[in-house]
Amino acid sequence: MAPIASAEMVTPPRDLLGGFTVPGNPSAIADWLRSRDWEAIDAVIVSLDMLVYGGLVASRVHQVEEGKALERLRVIEEIREAHPELPVYGFNIIMRLAPTADGTNDAWRGALERWAELAPQAETDAAAAEELTRLEARIPDGVLADYRSARTRNLAINRAAVGLVENGTIDRLILGQDDAKPQGVHVADREALLEKIDAGGTGDRVAVQPGADELGMLLLARVLSDRSGYTPSIRVVYSSEAGRKGVAPYEDRPLHETVSLQIAAAGGRETADESAELLFHVFASRQEEGAGKAFAERIAREVRDGRRVIVADIDTRGNIQGGSEEFTEALLETGVFPSLFGYASWNTAGNTIGTALPQGLLYFLSVRKGAREAHDSLGVPGTRNQAQFTFLLHRLINDYAYHGLVRPDINRVYAREQGVNPMRLDPLQTRHFEKTILSRVKPQAARFLDQFQLPVRLTELTLTLPWGRTFEAEIGVVVSELHETESRVRQP
Repeated sequence: MAPIASAEMVTPPRDLLGGFTVPGNPSAIADWLRSRDWEAIDAVIVSLDMLVYGGLVASRVHQVEEGKALERLRVIEEIREAHPELPVYGFNIIMRLAPTADGTNDAWRGALERWAELAPQAETDAAAAEELTRLEARIPDGVLADYRSARTRNLAINRAAVGLVENGTIDRLILGQDDAKPQGVHVADREALLEKIDAGGTGDRVAVQPGADELGMLLLARVLSDRSGYTPSIRVVYSSEAGRKGVAPYEDRPLHETVSLQIAAAGGRETADESAELLFHVFASRQEEGAGKAFAERIAREVRDGRRVIVADIDTRGNIQGGSEEFTEALLETGVFPSLFGYASWNTAGNTIGTALPQGLLYFLSVRKGAREAHDSLGVPGTRNQAQFTFLLHRLINDYAYHGLVRPDINRVYAREQGVNPMRLDPLQTRHFEKTILSRVKPQAARFLDQFQLPVRLTELTLTLPWGRTFEAEIGVVVSELHETESRVRQP
């Protein structure tokens, strides 16, 4: 996403970041940070979960003691002390209700999630207390204690992170609520953090909001928005009032609140003004027949009228976790997809919003600045550079083709019907699935490009399952401009 705004993102070596249930290496990451040439760095975005636990998944178990975790925060203070003018942005997670689905805890994972949702009610509700007792009998010895310890430690780290904002070590912080519901043990954690924020007077610099995976992207947009000194105005358009007010799966508040919080976090300004610089269209009507086509046609009209449009396709059911077929196909038929400023349709509402929105903001800042590198130019109407078009195409391939069309079918036909657990593949199964999935994704990618009717071609498409499960795929997309002779062949 960074190249969309002609920015370079410098990250730790990948082998330090771990993988799925294997934690990253916080000590080595801290050493890597200390070794940077800070005179060449404009800003820092820190995943505190990675820095203190070794990643988001690692944060959900009690493998790192609280004292060690607190000690690992010290490297941020070292950087701030040595470079007091360097902007530091951070994000950390309020632990979700459910443990990680790793293929080994299927027998009791749901019971623990329900326990976490119900526990606060059991203090005053006899029926809830009885159910809690039954749930505890299904959870293995030690699991519940580990869960509680991890929550207690994580709350301490989140409080310490707010303290780093209070003393000026971190300039801006997002505390994201990972997958949750309106009720559960996470509510008390969130309220405790809000009390600390209020007491310390950091409410203008600390945001508490739904989401996890997207927070780095939101802060990237905020960094570049802050550097530009400009706050774009954004008007939100919902596909329905019911969708606007509804609580999406894995969220703990109405959709419109999540959208508003993310706009603010990314450096935008929400407005009801018709003349807003950006229009953010949120499709949340998958269960309404015909709604997808109507919303796509509205988007197309606004794009053709010269409006700058961002699109988020929200999963309101919780079982698809990919793009809506009706809405996406209708949007593709209009031909305006390459002209969108941002688009996403993957996983939770927060994930989708927090991908489309920062993409659109970064592209807007790029267009506003007029930045167009000669070597990074594509003859693509409505796009500023190759990075923008590639990102849009990647979202279509990943969010819609893979997660919306291919993965559900692969899981059903090639996995569950053959007795293979798609959430726990061995190396041989993983390679087989990668080849099978890629063979089904490639024609979809070619179809998208054909529909766009642009002088570009797909020069590389790769797909791997880095965590040995189909839930997420790492997809590489490279596009290039057609040579003149190729263009004549394609468009005689």
